Amino acid sequence: MSTRPYSAMGQLLLESMGQRGQEEIASRIGVSQGAFSRWVTGTSRPSARHLGQLAIELNRDAHELAAAARHDGDTVARFAGRYLRSRYRDLDEAERFLAWCYQARINGDPNLALEIAAHLTEWLVPLTQWDGPPRAMEPMLLLASRALYESAIAIEETTSRSNITDRATPISRQLHEIAKYCRCSEPSGLVYSIVGNAHYTQELHSKAVHELEMAVDMLKRPDQRLWAVRALILSRAYLRDRTGFHKAERIALRIIESGRFTEAALEHVVHTMEGIGRGQGLLGMPQALDTLEAATKLYDSVVAAGVRAPIRPVQMARSRLEVIRLQHPRDVGLIEQVGQEGLKAARQFGYVRHGGIIEQILQERLN
Repeated sequence: MSTRPYSAMGQLLLESMGQRGQEEIASRIGVSQGAFSRWVTGTSRPSARHLGQLAIELNRDAHELAAAARHDGDTVARFAGRYLRSRYRDLDEAERFLAWCYQARINGDPNLALEIAAHLTEWLVPLTQWDGPPRAMEPMLLLASRALYESAIAIEETTSRSNITDRATPISRQLHEIAKYCRCSEPSGLVYSIVGNAHYTQELHSKAVHELEMAVDMLKRPDQRLWAVRALILSRAYLRDRTGFHKAERIALRIIESGRFTEAALEHVVHTMEGIGRGQGLLGMPQALDTLEAATKLYDSVVAAGVRAPIRPVQMARSRLEVIRLQHPRDVGLIEQVGQEGLKAARQFGYVRHGGIIEQILQERLN
C-alpha cells in the first residue's frame, strides 16, 4: 500500500505555492505547519473545508483541488464560499479577493468567481450608502463596482440571458446614483458597461449601443474598455450598422495598439479580436475567418504563458460557427465539426449560455 496516497494533491500544492512558505499558508487557513507539510508530501489530505480555503489562497480551481484530494468538487466550492464570508475585513482584503475572483474566472471556474464576487458585492455595496464626503466614499465605491463588474462577467459566461439583467442591473443602477454623487468616472463607466453588456446579451442592441458608448468614453483601464467595446462592435454588427461597426472597431484597435498588456491580460485582446471577427462575418466581410484565426493563435500563446481562460475557445467556436454558417452554408461537415468542438468545451467547463447557442445553431442548420 502506498505511503503517499495523495501525492497528486501534494504536487498540486507545490506547484501553486510559488514563493510563499508553508508556514504562511498554514497560518492563513488555520492549521499547523506539520499538518500542511503532510498535505504537501501526500501522506494525508486536507478536509473539504480546508480545500475550500486553499482554493482561495492559492488561486486554484476548487474542483481541480478536490479531484487531486479525492473529494467532491461542489462540496469544496461551497466551503470556499463560507470561508470568504469570514475573511474580508478591510479594503486591502477586498482587493485581494477581487484578484482571486479574476484568477478563478480565467482559470475556468466562473462559478467560484461568481461566488467570490457576489459575497464581495453583498459586503461592499452597503458601505457606499453612508452619507460621508465623496472622497472618503470613493475607494469603497471603486471596489464595489469592480466586484459587480467581475460578477457580471461570470454571470454572462455561466447563466442564461435573463439572469444577467435580473442579477446585475438593479445593483448597477444603485451604484450609478452613488457614482454621480461622488463624480467618479470609473464606477459610472463600469455600470454603463454592465448594463450595456446585459442589453447586448438579451439582443436589445439599440439600447446596448447607448450604454456601451458611454462606458467606452468613461473607462480608462484597457481591459475594461475592451470588454465594453467588444459588445459595442457586436451590437453594431447585429444592427447591420457598418459605419458604427467600423468606428467601434477602430477604437478597439487603438486600445490594443496603445495598451500595455501583461501576458495574462492578453486574453482580453483575444476576446476583442473574436468579437471583431464575428462582427465582420455578420456584415459579410471576407476577412472574418482570418481575424478569428489570428485570435486563436494569440490565445495559444496566452495558454503557453500559463493562462487557461477556457471560455475563449468556446466563444471562438461559437463565432466561427456563425461565420461559417453565413459564408459557407453548404459545408455541413465543417459546421458539424466546429459545432461539436464548441459543445464539448462548453459542457466541460459549464458554459451553459454559449453551449445553448452553439446547439441551437447546429439544430437550425443541420435539421
